[in-house]
Amino acid sequence: MTPKGGFSLRTRLIAGAGIIAAVAILGVLLAVFGTREISRRIDTAIMAQHRMETLSLLSARVNDYGMVAAEVTRIGSRTPEERLSILKSRSDVVDAVFDRLNTAIEASVKSAASEGETEQIRRATQGLGIARMRAQFDQLKRTLTQHDGIDPSRIRTSLDGFATQFSPLLDQAIAQERRDRDAAFQAADSYQGKLLWAAGSVAILALISLLLFQFGLVRPLIRRIGKITQTAQEIGGGAFDQRIDINQRDELGLLFANVNRMAARLGRQRQAVDSDRNQLNAIIDQRTEALTIANAKLEQADARRRRFFADVSHELRTPLTVILGEADLGMRSPSLDEEQARASMALIHTRAGRLNRRIDDLLRVARSESGEIDLASVEFDIHAAAQDAVSDLEAVAQRRNISVLVGATDSSQVTGDRDWTRQIISGLLDNAIRHSPDGGTIKITFTSVQMTVELSIEDEGKGIALTEQNAVFERFTRGADATERTGFGVGLSLAKWIIERQGGSIALLSPIHGNAGTRVTLRMLRSFEEDIHGA
Repeated sequence: MTPKGGFSLRTRLIAGAGIIAAVAILGVLLAVFGTREISRRIDTAIMAQHRMETLSLLSARVNDYGMVAAEVTRIGSRTPEERLSILKSRSDVVDAVFDRLNTAIEASVKSAASEGETEQIRRATQGLGIARMRAQFDQLKRTLTQHDGIDPSRIRTSLDGFATQFSPLLDQAIAQERRDRDAAFQAADSYQGKLLWAAGSVAILALISLLLFQFGLVRPLIRRIGKITQTAQEIGGGAFDQRIDINQRDELGLLFANVNRMAARLGRQRQAVDSDRNQLNAIIDQRTEALTIANAKLEQADARRRRFFADVSHELRTPLTVILGEADLGMRSPSLDEEQARASMALIHTRAGRLNRRIDDLLRVARSESGEIDLASVEFDIHAAAQDAVSDLEAVAQRRNISVLVGATDSSQVTGDRDWTRQIISGLLDNAIRHSPDGGTIKITFTSVQMTVELSIEDEGKGIALTEQNAVFERFTRGADATERTGFGVGLSLAKWIIERQGGSIALLSPIHGNAGTRVTLRMLRSFEEDIHGA
């Protein structure tokens, strides 16, 4: 590849643009010069035409003067003063026309300054004829304005003599102006033809310049630009092995060389980028996996947070119902003695304390679900926890005349968290009371089975369909009768979670009495110490 020498691309572009600009300027100059010359010739013709019209007007005004002069001298009744006044008014009109002619001649001489001194002198000589005609007219005026009487025959002789001398001069002046007008129009036509010929020549020259500029510079330049554009697109698409042939030593040739160097450099960089990208993809995969695990943990924490706030509304309902029931009972009594009032306030105080413990339990639930603490694992009496739950809901059951029967047991020591277990029993008992008919009976029984103690709560409600029994342990799931089973969704799911975390289980059976009734059974591990004492 051997680059050829030559002018630079900038020099060629400037030269081509200069030639086209020169041709354009030449065309403009020709147009301006030709238009000016044609306009000057037309102005000369118009001025000549104007002077012809003024000469014609002069002829008319002089004829009028002669006719009036003949008329006023023929009428003997007019006084000399009247005759002089009439002639004076008519002669002033003729003098005004002479003044206009002199002004026109002066303008013609001044406009001929660009045509040379000879033309100015020629036009100035036209004023001599005008001056002779004015001198003759002045002589006529003097003859006709004498104060003494004038013989009419002498007046006619003076008028005839004036006409004999004045008319040839006037005709000669008009003929000269006509020749000047026709010559000016012919010159304008001649300049117009020359201008058209020059414009055609300039147009041909401009066309030749454009063709040379197009095929000699622009078209090769566009072809080379198209080549570099195509190569740049291929390089942009990743074909870094593409190269451009350099056959001219100019600005584009330098650009081609830079593009070739850039393609080679990009090829080397691409290899390094591919290596870095592989390492980056491995790092991204690792970080993505870690982020997925973190997002899953965040979603679980958020789900636990939302579940806690949903559980609050359910778990606080039961103790609040008891407190409101006691307060309502006290307000409905017609009269309360001091002892009864104290007993009622004590009961409300007791219920409020249990509500406070319930709130503490819910806070413990929130902490537990966030992973901060675990459930307590102590030995406690599940029978006593059930008695506490029955006491919590005693007023609620009495208002609906529902009997809650707690069976006896000889083995009630279990291991787990007493407060949470009592809370579960209260929630299950509250569900049973709400779903039982008025005047019904709820049974709480205890059974020892190997290493566990089972607590069962039976009600006489409508029961739960077999297809829904597994679903009620899921969050926010209700039975088919959504109005009556408002509390099952959160309560059973929370109970299942707590019992299973303590190593136990919860089960549901419905119906148990024909087509009605529900039994919920809690199974918890028996206390290890009780097993030792029993043995």
